[in-house]
Amino acid sequence: MRNTLLSFLFLLSGLGVQAQITITAATFPAAGDTLRFALVNGPGLPNIATPPGGNQFWDLSAISSDESFEWVYLPAVVGQNVNQFPGAELVVLGASGEQYYNVTSNKFELMGYTSNTLLNVPFDVLYKNNPPFVERYSPLNFFDIHQQSQSHLLPFAMADLPASLKDAILNAIPATPDSIRLRIATQTLAVVDAWGSLTIPGPAPNPPYTVLREKQTQYVERRIDAKINPLGWLDVTDVAITNNLGGGIDYFGVDTTSTYFFFNDAAKEEIAVVAVDINNLSSLSIRYKNNEPSGPLADKPVASEASIRAYPNPAAGWIILECAGLPADLYSLRFFDSSGSLVWSDTRWLAGEQSIRVDLKGLANGIYFYRLEDGKGRLLKADRLVIGRGE
Repeated sequence: MRNTLLSFLFLLSGLGVQAQITITAATFPAAGDTLRFALVNGPGLPNIATPPGGNQFWDLSAISSDESFEWVYLPAVVGQNVNQFPGAELVVLGASGEQYYNVTSNKFELMGYTSNTLLNVPFDVLYKNNPPFVERYSPLNFFDIHQQSQSHLLPFAMADLPASLKDAILNAIPATPDSIRLRIATQTLAVVDAWGSLTIPGPAPNPPYTVLREKQTQYVERRIDAKINPLGWLDVTDVAITNNLGGGIDYFGVDTTSTYFFFNDAAKEEIAVVAVDINNLSSLSIRYKNNEPSGPLADKPVASEASIRAYPNPAAGWIILECAGLPADLYSLRFFDSSGSLVWSDTRWLAGEQSIRVDLKGLANGIYFYRLEDGKGRLLKADRLVIGRGE
């Protein structure tokens, strides 16, 4: 990494500094924000890996998205695993897990996340970044350079693993371990190496964004140990790769990635995030700010096949949660204000198709968040609610 850093410093040393933007903490996501993105995968994508420098122009307006999605930032208290991340302020809920964030005046950092798979087998795993991974810095300027390192040590007793994962491990390792552990080490070098204008797809007139370009090079090493009595912990990574455990070489070993981030000083979304091959010869995927007109947020059941729709939203005197496919159970519904404080809760027996009407007259105008859980504490729905009444 040191050689890479010196190379960047040499390239940047010959560039003159002209007027360009500064990215501040005003662009950090906050509770209640919905960030909208579109994604397109290669091949045949525009190559944005131009040499470092200022006053450049990148044009992505001709690409067509393969899919679109949203990230909704909620108060951390809404998350199921909030107690595992003391100090977290925000959470993003997804089908595969949760992401917890800490926000300060100069850093927007990922404290950790959960995943519902381990080595390609369904299994809940908690990852705590040590230390937190800084996704954004403030202020961010041309020439800025940041380095950081994170590590994970994840031990698992074989007795706690599902049968399918045990079988995969025993088939890959020529021994019967008592436990396994994953070791993940990440090093990241981020260099703001260019600035200019970037055009992305969008409705007319679609002016370009003024941006800073940050090149992020990341090195991730994943290894696996097995505790085999009476020898203790042994590194069995090479055997795991040979026998294709968890995807083999595609998961274990050292992986190097290069990604370009384009930041604007007003938008909360990155204007574009472009993954490139390690030689900077082609773009592999492009995620960009979705500026197409949007409709209502799609419902995304998290922990069941139940369908849940909330309306009206924005609301005034009341809101209805229309539920379908609910297994018979005792459900908990809670409302939180924008600071994460509980302001209303109710527990009731629900089954099948039912509607829940909630009186909002005791709540002031503002942004709220609601959470519906089943009797086992599993999250079925969490989303934002806006209460607004005319004067």
